[in-house]
Amino acid sequence: MVLQETVGANSIPLESLDLAMSLGVLHHIPDTGLAIKDVSLRIKPGGMFLCYLYYKLENKPTLYKLIFKGVNVVRKVISGLPQKIKYIITSAITALVYWPLARFSKVMNKFGVKTSNIPLHHYADMPFVMLANDALDRFGTSLEQRFSKADITEMLRLADFDISTLKFSDSEPYWTFSVKKTVISRELQIP
Repeated sequence: MVLQETVGANSIPLESLDLAMSLGVLHHIPDTGLAIKDVSLRIKPGGMFLCYLYYKLENKPTLYKLIFKGVNVVRKVISGLPQKIKYIITSAITALVYWPLARFSKVMNKFGVKTSNIPLHHYADMPFVMLANDALDRFGTSLEQRFSKADITEMLRLADFDISTLKFSDSEPYWTFSVKKTVISRELQIP
């Protein structure tokens, strides 16, 4: 079954899901914390939530962050263009930036060189079509938010997830995490 509904207004019954996944979506929603609460309402107590949210680049050097800020300005311009033009521009970005940097990282990896501070290094082994899809996602959306582990942990806590079950991936892309829904909701707990 495919639903084309929003996180906050959908036909999924409350507490009906054993598993909910959101990979690369909720950071494009204005109130990500509220979206996570809405997802939580649909998950059964003890059910699992698997999610990927853009991270704040906490572990990157200053130059990397400056390049990223420049790219963000470009993204804001491109995201406001008509869809057809966005597609053409992001395809060019894929061919001229994503593909070369990804393949450069792949070559450097073969020589045992650490590539974690080369932009787009985590695309080293991905096919061109995935790079193009991600370039369109990155440059084609007007809103992009980034979160730290602490930010995510707090949003999950406020959404009735059991933080003791929270597991973050140690590899990119950051932050990919899984967490279980609290078995007894706060409303039912006796003070």
